[in-house]
Amino acid sequence: MKAGDKLWRVSTASHGANPREVSVVSVGRRWALLDCGERCEIRTGEIDGGEYGSPATCWPSREVYEAEEQRRRAWNRLRELVNNHLKPPEGLSAPEIRQLRVQLFGEDA
Repeated sequence: MKAGDKLWRVSTASHGANPREVSVVSVGRRWALLDCGERCEIRTGEIDGGEYGSPATCWPSREVYEAEEQRRRAWNRLRELVNNHLKPPEGLSAPEIRQLRVQLFGEDA
């Protein structure tokens, strides 16, 4: 991240209300100062909320943010489907279930 870079700022309230593009004015060791007067933590993208929680998050671009939102929605839908089924779906074997677990969470899951 460097001065002049554009970021996509998304509010944490109301599911990302009023997203907008912001520019990086300067970059320090931990924080990037933005043209809107806020500062963004370089590693996490969180806007400094002072004594309160972060009011927003900055993303490298709108496209990166939207791709992550699609990924999150797809994961949440999968979680809902799995959570609502107390028994495994018909036709899904124990080895197939183990393979899914390994694929999603790694060998030790």
